[in-house]
Formats: sequence, structure tokens, C-alpha cells
Amino acid sequence: MSEQTFQITGMDCADCARSIEKGVAKLDGVALCRLNFTTETLRVDGSVDQETVVNRIRELGYNVAAPAAEQTAPPPAAFFPYLWQRRDTRLALLAALLILPGLVFHELLPGAGIDGVWIDLTAVLAMIIAGLPILKSAWTAVRVNHEININVLMSIAAIGAVLIGAYTEAGMVMVLFVVAEAIEGYATARARQSIRSLMELAPGKATVLRFCIDCASHMGQDGYDGGPCPICGLEEQRVPVADLRLGETIVVKPGERVPMDGRLLSGSSAVNQAPITGESVPVEKQPGDDLFAGSINGQGTLEIEVTHLAEDNTISRLIRLVAEAQESQAPAQRFVDQFARYYTPAVVAIAALVAIVPPLFFSQPLVAAADPAQGWLYRALALLVVACPCALVISTPVSIVSAISNGARHGVI
Repeated sequence: MSEQTFQITGMDCADCARSIEKGVAKLDGVALCRLNFTTETLRVDGSVDQETVVNRIRELGYNVAAPAAEQTAPPPAAFFPYLWQRRDTRLALLAALLILPGLVFHELLPGAGIDGVWIDLTAVLAMIIAGLPILKSAWTAVRVNHEININVLMSIAAIGAVLIGAYTEAGMVMVLFVVAEAIEGYATARARQSIRSLMELAPGKATVLRFCIDCASHMGQDGYDGGPCPICGLEEQRVPVADLRLGETIVVKPGERVPMDGRLLSGSSAVNQAPITGESVPVEKQPGDDLFAGSINGQGTLEIEVTHLAEDNTISRLIRLVAEAQESQAPAQRFVDQFARYYTPAVVAIAALVAIVPPLFFSQPLVAAADPAQGWLYRALALLVVACPCALVISTPVSIVSAISNGARHGVI
């Protein structure tokens, strides 16, 4: 038994996370599967091999990225560029143009007298273009997970609208659903980026005092034949913080951020620790005092002995605390997730009753010939669309991750 960790990409809501979790859990050899939506981290316990897990994730319509790539991922673009960079949303925007004739001449201006088969055909084409990824995901959910999820619900609504001749509505359902999913994905990406932005509290490079190695200028002088140069002595060198070693001395000049946790060797200064501790007043530091990575030096030049490696400094520990806090679901989030698990199948069942009971027991029309909107099948399909639980499911985790990250940036943790 071993634990494997995967970084999932492409999730827009917690329902996506549940589908992945359930699909991976069905693989042979998986003893335990846990996926945290807010951190996009999937942990799998068992004897299953990594390739099998990755293939199942991709089969479900998502992808896997290296954890390091996630940590260095760029922040989400502005809203409209973010929509445009997603392939599914680009297709939905194209489909929106195709449903414009039906929206204008069938819904807004039905008395204009402009009609034709081409309007219905463009609406159906819009439904196919925008909805194909949703239809594929719905089929995978039924075939692999044996469940009815949000994509299944929307697929039933769109296909049903086509069957009763409400072609414009079929296209609108898919276009609006895809755009809504993209909006949810944007909100979630912004929340996740607030965690990654904690890394910006500490600089990526540090000024370290090191000997010049294999100095060409002094080679052969006073018996020097390579290695640390005794003539040059210690020199200031700019290096990535990941290359710092325990015990090395770094130099922090006035106004710079402290790049690494350490102990002050020489110099004195008032250090602003607000980004880390939340203290509003700078703290006077004297030789022997400890300093936190990410704090801001005041007026003095400091020489600091490195006491922690990059993966164990204050910023890294802070980020781990935030991630661990998000791994533990709040009671409200657990309730919403459990509610949504039963809510979606229940909505489909209620919609089926709405479509069947009035025509069967009260002689009401299933599909009205004159106006499809007067039939009970149309009303059942409308119920499926209105009852989509995406907004409810996404609200709690995004609120929680935003609150925790905001607290971390202001030194609450």
C-alpha cells in the first residue's frame, strides 16, 4: 500500500471533484481516494499504478499536472481573456452567435414574420458545438461512475428541448451552462491564486557571502591552484533562495525583504514583520535575534545566518498551514456536498414526475402542438435547468478558501 498525489486541472466546481473521486475509487487496487477541490490535490492509497489513475482522470475529461507546475502557475487572466483562453468557452461564444437569429426572431420579435428552417438548424448546431463536451462528460459519468450529475441533467434538458422542437432553448441551455461553468472556474482560480500569492512575500533570490570558486584572476598566485579563492575572500553573490545552505550568511540591505529565515549576525534595524505576524509596528532587531522570511528590513544593512532551508522557512510553513486548513472541510461545506450528492438525482426524478403525472392522470398535454411551452414536458425540462445546483455547490468552498487565504496574507495565521 502506498499513497500517490496528483494535481488535477480543469475542475470548475465541487461536482467535478466528486466525479473524479468516484471514478478513481472504482479502479482495481484503490483502497482510498480523496480529492480536495480547493487545492486540486488528489490522494490515492492502494496498489494501483500511476498511469492507470492518470488514464481514468483523463477519461473523465480532466487532466493531471505536476505539483511544481501548479505552484508556479500564472495568475488567472482578466475575466474576458480567461473565458477566451478556454476551448469550451470559445466554442460556447461561437454558438452564442448561432442562436442569435432564433433568439431575436423567435423569442424577442416573433411578430416580425421572419422564419425559416435555417434558424432552427443554426440553433441545433449551436447546441451541438457548445454542448458536445457536456454530452461527452455526461455519458462518461453514466458509463463509468453510474451516476446522474449536473452534466447529465443539462444534457437531458437540451436533448429534450430538441425533441419537442424548442431549438433555440436547446442552444441557450448549453451556451449559458458552459459560460456559467467558466465563471465558476474563474472565481475558483482567483481563490486558488490567493494561496499561491503567499509565495510572493519572500523574494526569489538572495545576496549571499561566498568565496570565489576557481578564480581565473588569481590562479597560480601564492600557491592557489583552484577551489575557494583566498585572495578574493568572501564576495556578495546573487543566488536563488533554493540554493542557499544552512549556516551561510546572507546580506539584506535597507528596504529589502528578508529572503530566508535566519539569525542576525551583525547590524541592527527596525524590521516590519506585518506580512508574517500581522504586527503593525516594526520590531527592533539586534544580533542574536531571529528573522522571518518575507519581513521587510528597515534602515540598516543586516548579515543573517541561514537557519532554515527554502522548503522549511516561515512562508513555506504558512502555505502548508493554509493547505491543511482547506483539506479539512467546514461543516457547512460537508453539508452542501452531501446535499448536492442526492439533490441532482432527486431533481431528475421530480422532473420526470412533472412530465408524466399531469398527462397520465389529469389529461394534460405532454407536448402542446400550438406552443411547446404549454406542454408538461417543456415544464419538466425547465425545472431541470432552473434546479441546477452548480451555484450552491461552488459557493461554500470558494468562500472558505478566500477567507483562509485572506487571513493568511494579513498575518492572522
